[in-house]
Amino acid sequence: MVAAIQVTNLVKSFNKKNILLNLDLIIPQGSMVALIGASGSGKSTLLRHLAGLNEADKNTHSSVLALGQAVQSKGVVSADIRRIRSGIGYVFQQFNLVGRLSVLQNVLLGCLGRMPR
Repeated sequence: MVAAIQVTNLVKSFNKKNILLNLDLIIPQGSMVALIGASGSGKSTLLRHLAGLNEADKNTHSSVLALGQAVQSKGVVSADIRRIRSGIGYVFQQFNLVGRLSVLQNVLLGCLGRMPR
C-alpha cells in the first residue's frame, strides 16, 4: 500500500536558520494525524511543502510524495504540481472565504478549475 504522505530528508531554512532539518515522515492512508507544536516550530512550513507551495532547500536530497506522486524532489516542485494539487485539500490560516456565499459554495469554488465551461 502506498503511503498517503511520505517525506524524506526535508530541509528548509530561512535566513540561515533551520526550520525543518532532515525531516522524515510517513503517514499511512486512512490515518488521522494532528500536527502540534509551538509557534514558529515549522508546522505551517511543513504543510506548505506537502501541498507544493514551498520548495525545500536546493542541493538537498529532500523529497515529498503524496499518494505516491512526487510533489517535490531535491528542492524543485514537480512540473505536474497543478494536477497533483487537485487531489490535495488545503485550508489556509486566513480562509479568504467569500462572505456572501455559503460554506458549501465556498468549498465548491475549489472545483471550478475542473468543470467544463
